[in-house]
Amino acid sequence: MRSFKPDLIGIGVISHCMLNSLKRLLNKIKENHDCIICVGGHYMMFKGRQILDEIKNIDIIVRGEGEEAIIDILNAIKRNSSLDNVQGIIYRENDEIKETKLRHIIENLDFLPNPTREKGLEVYNISASRGCYMTCSFCSVPSFYKSMPGKDFRLRSPASIKKEVFALKDLGVTAISFIDDVFLLPGKKGLYRAKQIADIMQEAVIKWAFSCRTSELNEQVITYCKPRGLCNIGIGLESGSENVLKRFNKHASIQNSIAAIKLCRKHDLSIIPYFIMFEPDMSVDDLRINVEFLCEYDLLWPSFARKKLYPYPGTQVFKQLEEQNRLVEDNYTYRAIYKSLELEEIFNIINGPLKEAEKIEYEIRKWEFCIDIQDCNKEKIVLQKKVRNSFKKLSKFTSKFITGVCEK
Repeated sequence: MRSFKPDLIGIGVISHCMLNSLKRLLNKIKENHDCIICVGGHYMMFKGRQILDEIKNIDIIVRGEGEEAIIDILNAIKRNSSLDNVQGIIYRENDEIKETKLRHIIENLDFLPNPTREKGLEVYNISASRGCYMTCSFCSVPSFYKSMPGKDFRLRSPASIKKEVFALKDLGVTAISFIDDVFLLPGKKGLYRAKQIADIMQEAVIKWAFSCRTSELNEQVITYCKPRGLCNIGIGLESGSENVLKRFNKHASIQNSIAAIKLCRKHDLSIIPYFIMFEPDMSVDDLRINVEFLCEYDLLWPSFARKKLYPYPGTQVFKQLEEQNRLVEDNYTYRAIYKSLELEEIFNIINGPLKEAEKIEYEIRKWEFCIDIQDCNKEKIVLQKKVRNSFKKLSKFTSKFITGVCEK
């Protein structure tokens, strides 16, 4: 930074949990080089004016998508002109905070260039879409994109995806993870698109992974994609309680979750079990249900066993808790007041030890990745059994620990 001396530094803030580290980073930047600081992200969409008012080292906040906004900002700086005509920003001018109208959403994602990347990583991420066609109560993605004028859920074309895949192949990529909020679409359209991407990955001879809703995963998708390099699936299970799933507005059932897990097991596909163990309206019985559910399928990993729902601004959960006066704000982080004090106590007891146990989980997951990217042979099958046996032992240990705390 000292040698490059940028005119502007842009920083993406994924979550409000990053704001304290952002403040420390901004202080360090300003100590070493005085330049314009531009910040964006979901939290900034809903709390941008407050953040700009309170964090003086931020000069501009982008609300919404940033690719076109940053170009307009840089052009205005180059011309030394006002930012009044740059859409989708909040900025400080002469100690006054100003806000422009929201920018129209980028409808054609193929228009965007591929990210600049360098060699050195084993796994690279690709985003094949933007937005989400669902409205889960805890997720800020739908409200973020719906806040802007235009089509909130968009897909990249297979040709655009193929171009990026082969660019990564030239870098010597080991595996590619599709990081879409919803990779699989419903019905025949979803299967057709999954097949198109699977064909690209087969042609590139690269292992790959995606995340999906439980209700969209089926036999046809897996039997087509696995022989074409698919090795890992992230599954949005979220809860083992039907009541909690309904509160989450998941439009998916426990049976969907069970079917998705069994499908992956049947076809020897590794699973990342996305899960929210603690939710503000839960009871201790709901916690027991969650523990039993994940443990039954050897998926009770420490990182998800201590996963707590954070109320993100812009979400249905945030609005509901705010209306019920059950939100506590502490240095930009929002904490929910739980209905069950006992549940909060249990979380406080298990959080520290499970965070330590995550180190074991992380090592097993690295081991699993090394196995996943191997071609199928007898040795791989033996190793898969070993790694899954390790997860089984870890799940039982985690279950025993949490159950013991609940009983006390």
